[in-house]
Amino acid sequence: MFYNTQYWYLDVTFTFINCANHSLLALNDNFDLLFIKKSSKDFVYLPQEKATGSMSYVTIAFWMKTLKGFNTGTILSYNVPSVNNHLIEIRIISEELQIVFMDWSILTKVIITDQKWHCIGIAWSSSLGSLRLYVDGVVTNRYSNVLKGQKLSAGGAVVLGQRHSNFSNGTLSGKDSFLGYLHQVKNFSYDSKN
Repeated sequence: MFYNTQYWYLDVTFTFINCANHSLLALNDNFDLLFIKKSSKDFVYLPQEKATGSMSYVTIAFWMKTLKGFNTGTILSYNVPSVNNHLIEIRIISEELQIVFMDWSILTKVIITDQKWHCIGIAWSSSLGSLRLYVDGVVTNRYSNVLKGQKLSAGGAVVLGQRHSNFSNGTLSGKDSFLGYLHQVKNFSYDSKN
């Protein structure tokens, strides 16, 4: 794991555009995170206390594969506890992918709970007010007027497999946990330009 004021990631070999060519990539399980049960104790916490400033662009990319029976829970969450509503959540609600970005939220109608590997990407631009959702290298959803001109504070922490809000207030819940594999999770504070 590596993190600084501009980005954090769990593996350095993944390129965002490779999502379209996922069949050509060998998924090395040396970097897989496996969440095997719905539990309040099964998560990864990545602090970024030294980061300062704010982000006008956010690009998040990761591979994921759900386990059988998973239909609701949090894949990834980011929160800056000292700043109200500066958060990101990528969740599954009744099998549908949900994106929460500061005070904006959408159920995407994307279903990725089929026990197959999927490459997921989310790219937000403050200057354009746009958010794009990529699934397996294809833009599946485009949203406009998403927090145009606003900035997301840096210096928060990332929680994989659990809601950050639950982590912050000490009420971790098995019902909000992820059940499956995460691979090559990355976040960059620039636009993917794709």
